[in-house]
Amino acid sequence: KDGKSGSGERRVGNNAQYTLPKDFGYESIIYVGGGVQVQDSKRKILAEYVPASGDEKNPLGDTETKTIAFALPIEVIGKPETGWRYTVLIGAQDDHGGAGIGEFRNVERKATEWAGGGKRKEGEPNVYDYLLPSKSK
Repeated sequence: KDGKSGSGERRVGNNAQYTLPKDFGYESIIYVGGGVQVQDSKRKILAEYVPASGDEKNPLGDTETKTIAFALPIEVIGKPETGWRYTVLIGAQDDHGGAGIGEFRNVERKATEWAGGGKRKEGEPNVYDYLLPSKSK
């Protein structure tokens, strides 16, 4: 949010095993899986939506349009300002049999029943793709 170098948290939790580049720390992070969870840079949960029985009829994802949509109250992360930058990480969800937020599913060299495939070398993150903001504001 503040755009200050060295500010915010760079390590992404929930088994992403991903560290944002220098100068790209976050003050708020939004995890989207079977639900939505917002955390601050100290990993304190600020807001959470975990689907209850019956919520399946209004899922976050739409397979026909290949989109994910959700909304957050401004009180949760604040009113977006011009200087804010956004980073998006894409991975597979591992909810361990539940339907909650879960975590990033492990990625291995070869896909298995419980792990995604495509990891080129040990130690790479459990992230398939990402969008980073440009440094210019």
